[in-house]
Amino acid sequence: MSRETSPRSVFDSLPDELLVSIISLLPFKDAVRTSILAKRWISIWRHTKNIELNQNFFIKEGVSVYDLLLRQGPRGIAPFPDFAANFLNKYKGGDITSFNLVLADIAVFLGVIMKAYVQFAISRQTKHLTVNLTQPIWMLQRLPFRPMPIMCMPDRFYRHCDQYESLTLSGIKVIFYPYTNFAVLRSVSLAWIRLGDDDITQLVAESPCLQDLRLANCWGFDIEIQSDSLKTLVVDKCTLDQVAVSVLAPNLKLFVYSGLFGDLNFNCNVPNLEEVYIDYDMEEDFEHYWTIMYNQYWQFRNVRVLQVCSFVLQVISQAQCETRYLFL
Repeated sequence: MSRETSPRSVFDSLPDELLVSIISLLPFKDAVRTSILAKRWISIWRHTKNIELNQNFFIKEGVSVYDLLLRQGPRGIAPFPDFAANFLNKYKGGDITSFNLVLADIAVFLGVIMKAYVQFAISRQTKHLTVNLTQPIWMLQRLPFRPMPIMCMPDRFYRHCDQYESLTLSGIKVIFYPYTNFAVLRSVSLAWIRLGDDDITQLVAESPCLQDLRLANCWGFDIEIQSDSLKTLVVDKCTLDQVAVSVLAPNLKLFVYSGLFGDLNFNCNVPNLEEVYIDYDMEEDFEHYWTIMYNQYWQFRNVRVLQVCSFVLQVISQAQCETRYLFL
């Protein structure tokens, strides 16, 4: 770069297509801020391929939507829906790479427009879809807590199963059975969702590329899956019908489980498993489990990292002396 060439003149010489590619690498909030750089940049950010509509961007830390409604009425939270509607109506790009919708505090009338936001993302062939409607108050409830879904995924979601590479869904109603052909899906994270008996089995069976599956605070199902591609499985504080996890995944490398004591069955086929983290933090009674627990942990005898919780130590302390040596 010559002394006469400034960074600004370099950017001015770039075509809009390249500027859009650069903008799309920025976090959405920073992409919006580029609109003040120069006249040419006023609308460049509206072509970004990574969209994040996050209600938290419009709320001061420590202030909830309900506080704003009480103080100012609907006008108090108007900036977020107004911005989102304006942006989506004037969006100038084509297909998008990722769409992230986060609403931490739901006002009643916001529910009407959330589905429209999601339909916009699907119509733009988004590859990475996040719909996070987790409410802060849910975290304060005694488990198991089963909130009503805030939104149902639109029918269009199921007609485009083959376009998603990652799904992060929380606080909504979604079903996976009997839908098929999640051909390129690699990562799934589900939270605060009631799942059907066959939803997870179907989802994994129809996702030949799935490598990462994370379930948190879900309920109404059991886990019985078979996958050659799965490498990470996390089950966090889920309420399983039979408290059973059955996995046939020879390439699994990481397994994390927290919740009630249950049947963890890996079908003696986890040759590549490296790390296991188990926490029965929801369990209160620790008697009569020692024989089952020994058989359970024997599956993990060759892993590199095995982390257990105080519940396991209590079970060991209650076990017969001869059995205790099998654990130590």
